Amino acid sequence: MSGRAWIVIGAIIAVIVAVGAVGGMLSLRPDAGDAAPTASAPSASPTAEESFAPLTVAQELAVDAARSSLGSLGVSRRGLVQQLVEVGYSTEDAELAVDRIDAHWKNEASTAANRHLNTGSFTSSELRNQLSFEGFAEPEIDYALAAMGR
Repeated sequence: MSGRAWIVIGAIIAVIVAVGAVGGMLSLRPDAGDAAPTASAPSASPTAEESFAPLTVAQELAVDAARSSLGSLGVSRRGLVQQLVEVGYSTEDAELAVDRIDAHWKNEASTAANRHLNTGSFTSSELRNQLSFEGFAEPEIDYALAAMGR
């Protein structure tokens, strides 16, 4: 055989080995159908994101939209679900998306409180009422008010 034939055969073998390795890794995924991991499975437990069932395309888009809405204006969990529904996601997909993101709702409440204080004068009571109206929970509101020195 010529040198070129050996290169082709080597490349084919490399592809077969790579495909086999990927197939082996896929069988270790928690949702691959096995009741228990094989002996070669990694000992670390899966992350929270890996333990969820696979998402539909609409759900993936909802998760991306939810992530992109965090931080800039300060939004509550309830407000974010409403926002996603208003732009066309189903309530189920919106709630799933919000549950999948790593949101820090107390920080979101602080961001919202800061935004309100920068755009108008609010008493502590008025700010509390506004954040409550926007859907923040009491512990989130308490954190935001403390962060604002109120």
